[in-house]
Amino acid sequence: EAGVARVIYAIDDPDPRVNGGGAAMLREAGIKVERGLLADEARRDQLGFLLSKTEDRPMVTLKLAVSANGFMRTPEGEAPWITGPLARNMGHLLRAQHDAIVTGSGTVREDDPSLDCRLPGLSEASPVPVVMSRSGALPEHSKLAQCANAMLTDAAPAAVLADLAARGMTRVLLECGPKLAAAFLADDLVDELALFTAPHEVAMQGESDISQMQLNLARFAKTHEAMLGPDSYVHYCRERKN
Repeated sequence: EAGVARVIYAIDDPDPRVNGGGAAMLREAGIKVERGLLADEARRDQLGFLLSKTEDRPMVTLKLAVSANGFMRTPEGEAPWITGPLARNMGHLLRAQHDAIVTGSGTVREDDPSLDCRLPGLSEASPVPVVMSRSGALPEHSKLAQCANAMLTDAAPAAVLADLAARGMTRVLLECGPKLAAAFLADDLVDELALFTAPHEVAMQGESDISQMQLNLARFAKTHEAMLGPDSYVHYCRERKN
């Protein structure tokens, strides 16, 4: 009725209730329809929603902050931060861009994180904290034990993600130690990687945390990078077949 003659769109909605239905209705009405404009960008932008419909899980971003020699921690007695304030602010922005944030019980014991977004004006965008713990318990006086909406689970990574998808969550940030990160990587459940690297080494011995994770960057494509003060930030997306 409006006289539209041509419609161009990026990708189909994989929800079986509507997949391709809108385009079919337009074509039946005599409107020319073209699919595929900026399709790769659209898939990347909507990956969480797409995975929730095709794999029953949200997309997962693994966030890593490492020293120049590949460690995610500092020696006992030193300040716990690997990277500087600009990089940490970017980390908080990533939190605000995800529905949930997953960590392990070891990180809770060692660091006692709050896992919220502490950027001015964005505290309400803080993700739901999810703690994976084989014991099914949190340290009694930890910050997350006092958090009303914190979730605690002893399930495996795939089951945790399926549960979050069932709750309507489409984007999950993984902030954890190397063992839990390695488990998600081994199960092929990491879709994007946010890698912050400091220019300095830390005085730690033995195999680095990055080596323990067996992170294969060849499986990811670099999408953007920036310098955040002295620290570098590189964002990767896992390469997928269309």
